[in-house]
Amino acid sequence: MEKLIDKISSYNIFNFFFPGAVFSALADHLGIIAPPSDKLIERLVWYYFIGLIISRIGSLMVEPILKSIKFVTYADYKMYLAASQADSQMATMVETSNTYRTIIAAFLALAVSFIVNTLANDLKIDVNTRELVLISGALILFLFSFRKQSNYISRRAEHYGGEPKSP
Repeated sequence: MEKLIDKISSYNIFNFFFPGAVFSALADHLGIIAPPSDKLIERLVWYYFIGLIISRIGSLMVEPILKSIKFVTYADYKMYLAASQADSQMATMVETSNTYRTIIAAFLALAVSFIVNTLANDLKIDVNTRELVLISGALILFLFSFRKQSNYISRRAEHYGGEPKSP
């Protein structure tokens, strides 16, 4: 257990655990969804997983929307890599930026969850249907997350001189 805790980075804490715990506490308070039992390990896994989902919502939905309306802009990827090599604070600044994006996504997910939960209750949609929709949504979210991460890895490999190989 100690080795596992040693491997948890500040990125994991601020982009997965913290948003997952905040979302879970507020969702529980609003009667949207209750976290699992009071067992510490189950709660930590729950917070991490909920935070992971929220982080992916931020990366795949919030960020592109904010970029498209020019609320945020990013430097060219090659410029970012060069700046990362020259400025040791870049990693910390990116982590902080990603934390803010994830918190935005948490509050957005909370608002949407509240609205959907209210509508589902009003329309008397059964729990099994709700769970199927959630599972399907998570599947789609992680499919697109996998594609985004794979593209990111390919771009980074190309930058450092490797040519991508077709499968």
